Amino acid sequence: MHLSRSKRALVLATTAVALLGAGVSGGIALAAADNVRAPYARAAVTVNDDGSIVRSKGIDTVTRLSDGKYCVKLNPGVDPNNAVFTTASHRYRLFVVTELGNNPDCGDDPQSIRVTTTDHEGTFADGSFSLVVH
Repeated sequence: MHLSRSKRALVLATTAVALLGAGVSGGIALAAADNVRAPYARAAVTVNDDGSIVRSKGIDTVTRLSDGKYCVKLNPGVDPNNAVFTTASHRYRLFVVTELGNNPDCGDDPQSIRVTTTDHEGTFADGSFSLVVH
């Protein structure tokens, strides 16, 4: 069966939208292309409450694990073992903590950083945040 060029483009576009929707609804935020100009940061990401990426540099993926728990996977060229991390919450009275090292929640992946967000009572709560890797 031969499809015209316009029909092939429509099929490809529909498939891409379906795959993107499946990835986001499954809790995995697909990494945006490096779209940040941050010459002094090795990696950086701004993340929405649901784990979707607003903008990034040097980040492979962000996964929302459950309420207030996220895994940020760095690109292979960024070594988390000799880096300094800075985080910021985008909500008032929301605390952000990074956990380095192999974490079972992140599949014991040495390139992943577990990020947790909690409210003022210490309860895990979804919240947007930024992470910069120096």
